[in-house]
Amino acid sequence: MATAPPTQYGVPQSWRALLSLAKAGGAIGLLVGFAVPAIGAAAAIGLFLHFGGAVITVLRTRSHKTITFPVLHLAPVVAAIALGYAA
Repeated sequence: MATAPPTQYGVPQSWRALLSLAKAGGAIGLLVGFAVPAIGAAAAIGLFLHFGGAVITVLRTRSHKTITFPVLHLAPVVAAIALGYAA
């Protein structure tokens, strides 16, 4: 099963590049977080908001068959936040 394009969930096409940059910036921020923990924490929170928004968007459109995909992307972010606070 493939995921649907964001436009099918009501996300404007013009947001696609910005959302991709936010995701890439968050990934880079997590890597930088190994050296500067505050940046890693900020990146993790940003990714949590990004993927949490994806979950909400999919739920809002009642596309319950595809909820697995954003949840699977959200889970490692939640784990990274939990491990960061546990350390």
